[in-house]
Amino acid sequence: MMVDVVVRHEHLQAGLDDVCRRVALPTLDLPRAKAHFRPPGAAYHDVLTAQARRAVDEAYAAEFEHHGYTW
Repeated sequence: MMVDVVVRHEHLQAGLDDVCRRVALPTLDLPRAKAHFRPPGAAYHDVLTAQARRAVDEAYAAEFEHHGYTW
C-alpha cells in the first residue's frame, strides 16, 4: 500500500480532521449521505443477511486481513 495515511472507517471524521490539520486545510464535515439506509442505532448484523455477509467476506477478505477487521 502506497499512501501516507490510512483512516479507519470507524474514526472517519477524526481521521479527516487530522489530515486537514496536517495539510493546513479547513476542517470538513462529512455528510450523512447514507444515514437513511439504516435505522439509528442499528448495527450491521441488524441489516445484513447471512448471504450479504458472505459476499462482503469474499469481496473484501484481503482488506479485512490487512487492517485486522473481524465481524
